[in-house]
Amino acid sequence: MKALSRILCVRTGLKTGCCVLAALVFSSLVPGVVLAADTERHSGPAMEAWVEGQIEATTVTVDQYTTVTLDEANNRLIVEDFTFTIRGVSFGLNEVRIDFGAGTDIEVTGELDVCGVQPRFWADATVECDSTDGVLYLSSFDDLHLPDAEFAGGFYYPALTAEEFQSWADNLSCILQKSGIAVGVDSGAGTLTGLAVIDDSGTAKVECSWSGGSTTLHGAAAIKAELDSGADSIASQMGGYFSAGEAGGKWFVDIEVGTEVESGYDLVNVDFEFAFCSTKLGITDLNLAFNGSNGFDVDLAETVNSVLFFGDKTTNFTGAGTLAFDGSVPSISFEHITMSDEWAGWQQFITDINSPLFTFMESSIDSLVEDSSLEAGLPRVGSIYVDDDDLVLEGPLLVEGDANLDGNTNIIDAMFIAQYTVGLRELTGDQMVTSDTTDDGWVNIIDAMHIAQFTVDPYSTAGVLFKPLWEEGPDDAMIDPLTV
Repeated sequence: MKALSRILCVRTGLKTGCCVLAALVFSSLVPGVVLAADTERHSGPAMEAWVEGQIEATTVTVDQYTTVTLDEANNRLIVEDFTFTIRGVSFGLNEVRIDFGAGTDIEVTGELDVCGVQPRFWADATVECDSTDGVLYLSSFDDLHLPDAEFAGGFYYPALTAEEFQSWADNLSCILQKSGIAVGVDSGAGTLTGLAVIDDSGTAKVECSWSGGSTTLHGAAAIKAELDSGADSIASQMGGYFSAGEAGGKWFVDIEVGTEVESGYDLVNVDFEFAFCSTKLGITDLNLAFNGSNGFDVDLAETVNSVLFFGDKTTNFTGAGTLAFDGSVPSISFEHITMSDEWAGWQQFITDINSPLFTFMESSIDSLVEDSSLEAGLPRVGSIYVDDDDLVLEGPLLVEGDANLDGNTNIIDAMFIAQYTVGLRELTGDQMVTSDTTDDGWVNIIDAMHIAQFTVDPYSTAGVLFKPLWEEGPDDAMIDPLTV
């Protein structure tokens, strides 16, 4: 029972961090002020307000409840197939095994399913419970280790002190308490002294031994009902946590756009923090430097490092990636994330798991984009840059004659214009600009004919093309289709 709540806690942290990071990066794409057909601007306060609204609107749903199996031969409780969704990002528990040891010691082995990535973990813990309330607590939590990216070979053991492991235990106990999961027992039974899976008239059950000398039995169906109720409670409380807003004191977001004084780089600077139970997690000085195209660098400034913190632990990181657009709908591909080594072994571990980590982050971001219906206010985005205190999205340079805006000029563009002339198609502002190939201020069948001529005689060597499609002067703002 304890393990499932722990998984809820850990996976909730992963999910929240990823979804917030995505929202912060993509906050540059919220509808802004369109200054021209190919440019829109976004201020820091506007982006911050959008991100806050997205967080407040976050809902958490339980999509698939657990199955519970009791294995008497191995003295083991098995919980499988649990899934919940946050902002379109699905997180699943493939399996967690709780092996009962001496007294109330347990060994936990688990595998998650996060956007197609199946991270595994191992840990030892000790469970406590007082019959006055029946709530489970973790009095100790240690020996946490994770496999490498291939789930074979070496393991990563987080370099945590005894105090830090205890902090984890306290937070997981807090989650257990908030879930409402409790052991059904008479209030005078005392404290929990033993856990074991036994046979009860042909049915496997968990036997809880109490200091007062009594025992209680709990079958798989009863354990499942308690876990499912706890999952619903956690989902409801998480929704309330997000919807309370910054005024609730549990989280905050700050976004500023401008020039970083020390380095001179133009940056979008982000700080955010979440608090759950007694622990805070977040990022300070997340510096997003857009390089003028669709690429971005995280913490481009050499003099300032972005800082990830979890409780008292902090680590600096840098990264880079690319924003791609399918029309106006964005997605992100990460090129690298490099951590410093404040946590012993952490840097190499993140390097080892870059590939599955990127898969998880990119898939989560795609889900967030779909869930929030996020898209740019431009039909296409060619570059992103900082101007004064605004982040500017700019459409790509247009190609002369490219009526369908696919980057090429061919007979399909002539067809688009022909359809427009008879009312079968609408053209956007950019399309009207590229379609006026004769530069007379009108888009009509003559422009369609002009493009058709170009497709068969692009260099005007056969006497078909009556005038060049691109001409110096009137077409300087567009790309010559012969150079594409």
